[in-house]
Amino acid sequence: MEFDWIEEYDKNEGIYDDFYQSSVNQISIFYLYINKENELFHIKKEMIDLVGGSLKKIHLVHILRNNIFYNCKKYKPISLIKYNVNLEPEEISKYIKNSEDFDFISKEQYTNTIYWKDTIPMFQDLNSLYIIFQEVVSNNNTKKIYIHKTSKTKKNRYTRHGK
Repeated sequence: MEFDWIEEYDKNEGIYDDFYQSSVNQISIFYLYINKENELFHIKKEMIDLVGGSLKKIHLVHILRNNIFYNCKKYKPISLIKYNVNLEPEEISKYIKNSEDFDFISKEQYTNTIYWKDTIPMFQDLNSLYIIFQEVVSNNNTKKIYIHKTSKTKKNRYTRHGK
């Protein structure tokens, strides 16, 4: 009975477990497709697991390659935007009062591993990656080359005389 205080502490501390940051293990990826007229016409969502709070470069390249075609048309990735809610527990009330002071969005590069900072569990499902694809405009206008025969015949200036 002398360790009752430990159980009481664990019970009381368990209430605050949702406010301690933990690593991000899963994110949502949103694929946004833009047509030739620069109109957003399709959005696709997928959940992926992260290893150590990061999306490795090789996995990112694989994701990009698997999603460059939609409806038999080719698209190129034009932007990667990461959304990572990394509030500290003591910042929650400040965020509720004035959310404009916080910025959770960052632009990422295709050539790097993307890392998500630890997040409070109640905000875990907000962490995401937005990949914007734009339709590739193919320029199949081949220039035609016309070959005309000239009607003039060239005469040899040096004509041989039968000498």
